[in-house]
Amino acid sequence: MFWIIVFGIILLGLLFVLAEILFVPGGILGIVGILVILFGIYYGFNHGGNTRGIIVLITTVVITFGLIFLSVRSKSWKRISLTTNIDQKYNSNTGIIVTKGQTGKAITRLNPMGKVQFDADEAEVISESGFIDVGSEVIVHKTEGTKIYVKLNNQ
Repeated sequence: MFWIIVFGIILLGLLFVLAEILFVPGGILGIVGILVILFGIYYGFNHGGNTRGIIVLITTVVITFGLIFLSVRSKSWKRISLTTNIDQKYNSNTGIIVTKGQTGKAITRLNPMGKVQFDADEAEVISESGFIDVGSEVIVHKTEGTKIYVKLNNQ
């Protein structure tokens, strides 16, 4: 029962440190985790004597460095890190020509941005009427560079 309590406490501390590293940066969970690990080692010495305390200390150090080595060496960080790149431009170089007053049909919800079908072309637009549902008819209110501003056609 002694070993279950000691290594349960230490495992809880390691989970706090891991949560600090991966999910909640800021220091609080990391400090709590280290304090819980140290309490587990203290508990090992206090309730198990010197021999068991030294075994707990050595095992904790080996497990901690083993986990650090495993996480640095393996591709763990590549699995959880963001590696995608955005390589598309907003309405640039599409060749779509729209004019003020031209009508189109929303093919995605404009929230306030979305896609509208103008004749045979699709374009990213910005709604000036708030949210517009799919299938609604819109009208071009103005254009600024590559930005197209639309409103509901009944306004």
